[in-house]
Amino acid sequence: MWIRVAIDKSAIKQGAGGSPYIDGNQMEEFYFDEVIAEKLEADGFLTAMWKECDAVFDWGDCDFFYPDKCRIMADWLIRKLSGQTEEDLRQIYEKMLEYAQKAVKHCTGLYFDF
Repeated sequence: MWIRVAIDKSAIKQGAGGSPYIDGNQMEEFYFDEVIAEKLEADGFLTAMWKECDAVFDWGDCDFFYPDKCRIMADWLIRKLSGQTEEDLRQIYEKMLEYAQKAVKHCTGLYFDF
């Protein structure tokens, strides 16, 4: 399970059916294991992203967030990080916030693989 951010638009590719994904040299990625993914789900991350960003990812799914969704996600993460959060979740939320802000800065996007 991982999240990727495109640092340059050249890292955004089109998959089968036109679905965007991120690959190549101009990207960063962060891997997390199933234990963290389960904690994210239990902490309400998936539900929040479905509601706030119209995300389509779930277990075994992928999703691409354009900069507009990255802004919404970043705002949610800032609110989330302002409260009490388990240390291992705090680390991934901080990485997600970093990546969301980079996606907005570079006008690219994020790619999730759950």
